[in-house]
Amino acid sequence: MCIRDRLGSHVELNCYRIDPSDLENNPEMLGEYNIQRAIATFNKRVEPLMIVFDDEVRDTLLVKDPEDRSFYTSDQCKLINGKPFSPGDQDDVYENLIKMEQGEVEFWESVGIDPNYMYELAEEGWEEFV
Repeated sequence: MCIRDRLGSHVELNCYRIDPSDLENNPEMLGEYNIQRAIATFNKRVEPLMIVFDDEVRDTLLVKDPEDRSFYTSDQCKLINGKPFSPGDQDDVYENLIKMEQGEVEFWESVGIDPNYMYELAEEGWEEFV
């Protein structure tokens, strides 16, 4: 289907129109639909969100066949953090997370702000949480 506007440009949609009478007379009618491709696309887009689950759920939640789905308890579905997919995916050293690089320090100094001003704004006892 192609839609043209007044300027002569057009938008091409990857779809086709079904006559309403076809739907009314045959409610079970299905169009062309690649189910396996849709599932694979969905799984690929959702996979990064799996980081919040423990390995037991991560490894079994996404399936290609709905009949292979698993069921989980509330304890299994508890959200976690600090457990990356692979060791290089997450910084775990304080220096890599908090310490400013020289470029950052130079930037803050160039705009007239002390690079460590955030510590002056922090509540008393903030060091206990680092």
